[in-house]
Amino acid sequence: MRRRAVLSLLILLLGLPLAGCWHTLGVDQRGLISVVGVDPGPHGLYHFTFGVLNPPGLPAPGGKGSTSGAPTTLPHSADATDIDQAVHAASAQMHLHFDLAHLQVLVVSEEVARQGLMPILDFVARSPTIIETGHLLVVRGGRAESLLEGGAALSPYEGKAIEDTEAWTEMQTPLRALRLFQVISRVPMLGNAPFTAGIRVTEPAGGKEEMFRIEGQAVFAGDKLAGWLSQDATYGLALARGHVAHLAVSFPGPTPGGAFTLDLIGARPQEAVRTIGGRPVLELTVAARGRLASLHPEVPLGRPADIVPYQTAAATRLVRFLTQAVKETKALKADAIGFGEAVRIDQPQLWRRWRPDWPGKIYPELPVVVHAKVTIIGTGDKGTPINPQTGQD
Repeated sequence: MRRRAVLSLLILLLGLPLAGCWHTLGVDQRGLISVVGVDPGPHGLYHFTFGVLNPPGLPAPGGKGSTSGAPTTLPHSADATDIDQAVHAASAQMHLHFDLAHLQVLVVSEEVARQGLMPILDFVARSPTIIETGHLLVVRGGRAESLLEGGAALSPYEGKAIEDTEAWTEMQTPLRALRLFQVISRVPMLGNAPFTAGIRVTEPAGGKEEMFRIEGQAVFAGDKLAGWLSQDATYGLALARGHVAHLAVSFPGPTPGGAFTLDLIGARPQEAVRTIGGRPVLELTVAARGRLASLHPEVPLGRPADIVPYQTAAATRLVRFLTQAVKETKALKADAIGFGEAVRIDQPQLWRRWRPDWPGKIYPELPVVVHAKVTIIGTGDKGTPINPQTGQD
């Protein structure tokens, strides 16, 4: 009798894993959020806007657009103290289970960024449902909700369209948007301040469907937006962080009236602390490589010696970019270049003494020496290929 009871119990236990999913929700019951926008709300609250995927409006696999005519995303909004409260409020209104596991972009207004992102980032870091690989973007001159309210026409859908545009911008410009986990890890690091790209909402004109463009490099001091870099400083920051891959940069030529363009394919930065005249000095050295993309006027470059003046001219311009980046990050009291992190690694005892006053006092006052070296590895002249290092074909 006991054997039968034990056998029956085992059979019942073995059958449990075969029962299937008994607590799941269908697609029509879920609200998959791809974008979250954050603006100032009433009475000290945040105004959250969610870009929720709309399955009937999404294109079929391999398709270019919706065949149903329905929008790809549906905006929903709620005023709350944090994202979790806003998600529950929106879920109750729409009778959907909102899901943040597919979050691709977090967009915050400039006002919210200047007030501080700690309450928002703290929830993102603690939430077990949010994957922190989404990008952080700061809206310039507008509200995040205006982007999401007009984004229903974006293809294939809001989050993907913004991510693709940001990725394309990174390939063509020095702008760089950090992912959420990168921002979260750098907020408490006084010697490695976070930064990210801006996004500007645009009004459609002339029949165009463009709703936004990636614009500006935002720099943070801790969790608060400190300011925006100029174009030269943005190039300098990209070089100083090694964020260079097929970046086209124009330079004045070594001859009067001349000009040339390099396709920079890589940059290797190195920061160090030197003692010059008994005083500590920060040193930044960047070694860049590139291919000659255009040249005016056209001159023969068949010998290694012909390349040297162009490498020198390019290095001079890069020093200008780097110097401007140092100047502007000092003024913002935000070490986005990462000098403090280099000091912490190379001279930990010195860093322990400097750390409390690093962003506000030490870094802005320390002198910085900048060096740049450019190696042109290709001239585009198939008739006379050269190796600038050895001068051999």
